Amino acid sequence: MTFRTFRRKSLDLLSKEWLFFSALLGLVVTSLWLGQLPTMHWSDLEPIGLLWGLFVSIRGIERSHALCRVGRGMERLPAPGISLVILGFLLGMFLTIDVALVTLVPIIFAMGLRGRIRVLLLASFAAHAGAALLPFGTPQNLFIYYRFQPGLLEFIRAIAPLSFSLLGLFLFAGALSGARVEAPARRKEPRELRKVPALLYLLFFLLVAAAVLGLLPSGIVLLPLLYAWLFDTETLKVDYFLLLTFVVFLALAANVRTMVAPWFHRGEDIFFLSALLSQVISNVPATLLLEPITPHWRSLLWGTNVGSFGTPVAALANLILIRLVRSHAGSTEGLMKPFWLANIPVLLFGAALYYALRHL
Repeated sequence: MTFRTFRRKSLDLLSKEWLFFSALLGLVVTSLWLGQLPTMHWSDLEPIGLLWGLFVSIRGIERSHALCRVGRGMERLPAPGISLVILGFLLGMFLTIDVALVTLVPIIFAMGLRGRIRVLLLASFAAHAGAALLPFGTPQNLFIYYRFQPGLLEFIRAIAPLSFSLLGLFLFAGALSGARVEAPARRKEPRELRKVPALLYLLFFLLVAAAVLGLLPSGIVLLPLLYAWLFDTETLKVDYFLLLTFVVFLALAANVRTMVAPWFHRGEDIFFLSALLSQVISNVPATLLLEPITPHWRSLLWGTNVGSFGTPVAALANLILIRLVRSHAGSTEGLMKPFWLANIPVLLFGAALYYALRHL
């Protein structure tokens, strides 16, 4: 390998995994500032192990072609603007935000829609709203639930006003979007459904989700990992840099707790800080940084979910959406301006709703 090739690959890796290397730099700087390494326990890594199990289970479901089959059946629903918003919300709620986007984007690009970008943004926003409602819908929810253990009903009760208010907003916008199917787009026939892997990985997903909720021991996560290792190694090819980024941020959070914990006492501080941090470093790292230093889990939950709207880096799901659009359309031309114009009002709406519910 020549030096030029090595430099190009290194720069590509830095640009692709900038979040990991930024977190690693922050960990080194804060450790030097404090003159000590962060203290961590094995129990701190249990949520990351559960995320690993969820990632593998979800990839197994994707590779079984089950989601593609389900999506094809959804295309015949009436009022595509409203139908796709509801579909996005349900997929986000039950199959996590990442799976919702991976399912929605191909469906929308295959439908020959008029007003495609508007519907795509509304459906992806609805997926964010649905994923916010349950502990396993997003990584930040999982970390908050696992750390504070509020109970499923209490968790839903805390975030439901945001989820359903956003759903109502997006349904209204979907009804006014003017979206309609003009002509079916040409496309390949769907691949054959692999029924046994689909059912098996769905079972694994439900078992790991039950472990997130505290209904089963966290060791249940070994089932999908062992099965994939023994019989389906392709399914193990998940985003390990993302998982490693979570580990580094957990260590960084321990240092941050020592440095800034005395400065934040009110829930409002945590809400606005988490929402603002999300715009710069994404909502999952913001959660990992703030979770150890606050007892205000409801404010952190609202802040990181409201904070998923805004900039492209506010949520990793936003970057996934942009990457998916580029892979289907060949470029993001026509996406970024509507992305900004739509995201900022939703961010402000979420912040106003938090303030209104807290003070009125």
